[in-house]
Amino acid sequence: MRTRKEKPIFRGLTIAAAGDLGGGQWSDANISRWVGLREGKFVRQMSEDVTHLVCSGDEFRRMGGMVKATLKRPKTCQVVTPDWLEDSMLKRKRLDEKPYSHLEVLKRERQRERKRMLVVKGLEKAVREVNPNLYHPYRDHTFFMYEVVLTRDDEAAGIQGERYVLTLHESNNAKPCLYWFVAKFYKKKGDTQAKVHRPSHAPGVFAREFALFQSFFHNKTGVPWAERLIRAGTTERRFFQYQPPTGGKPVGWVPAEYIPSGFPIALAPTVERGIHSDATGSLQTEVAAVNAIADANSHTKDTEVEVAPAVARFTDDPALQPQLTPPITPVPWSGTCPSPADRLSVP
Repeated sequence: MRTRKEKPIFRGLTIAAAGDLGGGQWSDANISRWVGLREGKFVRQMSEDVTHLVCSGDEFRRMGGMVKATLKRPKTCQVVTPDWLEDSMLKRKRLDEKPYSHLEVLKRERQRERKRMLVVKGLEKAVREVNPNLYHPYRDHTFFMYEVVLTRDDEAAGIQGERYVLTLHESNNAKPCLYWFVAKFYKKKGDTQAKVHRPSHAPGVFAREFALFQSFFHNKTGVPWAERLIRAGTTERRFFQYQPPTGGKPVGWVPAEYIPSGFPIALAPTVERGIHSDATGSLQTEVAAVNAIADANSHTKDTEVEVAPAVARFTDDPALQPQLTPPITPVPWSGTCPSPADRLSVP
């Protein structure tokens, strides 16, 4: 019977084996014969000439002497599974080592572990703060990020390095977007453990959470949020101080009457009243959302909600309008559908 001549797929390669490769046909004699038929060289001792080390996953994790020696020169010697040797022989060509590399397997395992730890840490953080995997700091039309720092230094009162970090979070994927206000307090400079203040037990619409953000800012600084630029650094030392961004960085939307000279970018772009310029959903999508809310309202009682006076200013701040999600007050279902324009209008 005529024997098929094998292709020299291992020409120029020196292949070594470490540990047990699974028994059965994976004996040194068989491996040496298989590699030799394809013009390669098989050895059991590690040397500078070895180009491939074949070993099992258990042997690789054991980190024996041959594996450690191979890892010291990753550019000239690769650590692969026995499947690479077998598949290359079956397909009669030298296959790419990357899918069979123990190092790549290790990288994938570490990557999965990092992702798992991110999820675990996010869930732990969500208990007291906000899950960073689901939320990010909100930015308005001027690209100002609503993560502001308030500081207080009053040597006479024995206060040094106190600070608050106020953040208005916006959901990554939830549509319409959800918002959540969180304040973190650090007692002294260098503190890494913060006391967390999260007034809302759950995320909500922009109007409610932004009102909480403004109210907290006003209480701690003695300055209304809208007047933060023109009155920066004018309050007593017992109040926390806010330092607006400098160097041409965005400072956020401010009413024209409260814009000092030198802050030209405080003005927001002209946008239609009640419509967020970053809105990406179509009108049909918004109408469907309002229909769903109206249907839910038909099964609920009217709810009275006390909102801080700052919400009244929110309706005049075009740069701060959320993505087509105006505040909605539950009303009894009348049995008829208002027009989309009526539903999407802001009071």
